[in-house]
Amino acid sequence: MTTKRSRRHNNKRLHHKLLFALVALAGISIAPLVLVTKSHAHLTNVALDSTLLPPTISKMNLTGDSLLVKTDTCFVFWFGPPMEGARKEAFEKMKELIEYDGVSVQLVTHDNLLSFENPDSPMHPAALLQPGLSGVHVSDYLRGYFMHNHGGCYHDVKVLAGPPKLGKLFERMARNESIYLIGAKEGGPDDVGCDGRYTLSLNTTCVQVGNKWKSLVSNGMYCVRKKTEFTERWTTLVEDRLTEKYETLKEHPSPVPGRCCHGQDTKGYPFYWTELGGSALHPVESVFSDHVQFGFPWYDRRANCRSHVAEDRPRWVWALSVR
Repeated sequence: MTTKRSRRHNNKRLHHKLLFALVALAGISIAPLVLVTKSHAHLTNVALDSTLLPPTISKMNLTGDSLLVKTDTCFVFWFGPPMEGARKEAFEKMKELIEYDGVSVQLVTHDNLLSFENPDSPMHPAALLQPGLSGVHVSDYLRGYFMHNHGGCYHDVKVLAGPPKLGKLFERMARNESIYLIGAKEGGPDDVGCDGRYTLSLNTTCVQVGNKWKSLVSNGMYCVRKKTEFTERWTTLVEDRLTEKYETLKEHPSPVPGRCCHGQDTKGYPFYWTELGGSALHPVESVFSDHVQFGFPWYDRRANCRSHVAEDRPRWVWALSVR
């Protein structure tokens, strides 16, 4: 006698056979996927099962060598205490406004971070070290890593003035392969970050970077084409700096989990505020300015003021609405 359980099992097997038959007809090669366990101690080869993956990885390029998130995804990073209050409200409203245009929003936290790792291009161990980098610096590094390996959009948690209509930006990028980066025009020369040591390897100077501020975009939100020379230079600069200071980081991790270090006692922590963010990104942007375009709308800057609620008080310092 056939039980309900066995019928469900047979139906599932039939579904899989039909799926593989359709894939074969389409000429797509299904290679085993590699999922990384939370312990990061070993890799496990598993057959395709979209139920094991985060929502935005359920549709991916299966012919490549990595987990490739669909390109119309906007990533948001959060590596602090659970969102609450105005911060949570801002994220939920931002998600609603971005997804209004058909672009999915993926929140990345410590809980699901490793599911986005490209096994052929592992994340730098500094990003996984605990205690180690401040939450802000983890986010700064991962922006480059995600944009290089997955592409798509990145956005700080901000109060938006309205739907940003990012779908049009993805369409523009799809039509023109020379576009590497679409962002919001930087506010002024004082908003430009630059590290002189980064510029040495880019054959430029911080003076030259500053003079090109009108062609630079903000570090807080952008759409990026994956795996270009631009993203390669960006991630290489930051990962080389992480490697250089990794041993010091293990001895002197961030004194606070979130915002360090901006007017705080660093206690030997080896990274300054913008070292892994704008001070690396803006010099690379300046070199590839012919591939940078504007069009990403600014958030509501009047609404994004610093709050002084509990999550923003020492010793655990977090910005409620601005970085």
